[in-house]
Amino acid sequence: MSNNNWTAKWEARFCLVKEIAGRHDDNGATLTPKQHKAVSKPSKRKLMRHILWMMDELWIFVDKGQEEKAGRWLGFIHGVLVAHKLVSINELADRSRRIEQLWS
Repeated sequence: MSNNNWTAKWEARFCLVKEIAGRHDDNGATLTPKQHKAVSKPSKRKLMRHILWMMDELWIFVDKGQEEKAGRWLGFIHGVLVAHKLVSINELADRSRRIEQLWS
């Protein structure tokens, strides 16, 4: 797969997670890992801010061609969204299939 297609697929995934996380964060601010650790049990808002931060950081891996690491981070993020019942596994699977179809 060409680098342009690979980057475009990650951009589509990024937009999906930003949309889901953005539904639960009023101001769009992000939390760094240090700020996140300071909260023993974060509120949904703080958790979503941290997820949005992770998505921004994920681009560093994408830019470096570290697809496996980016995939692990994205999998973790998906797990958090599902565990907190912000999205269902079926919704993520359906949307991911649509992304794959666009780039195949």
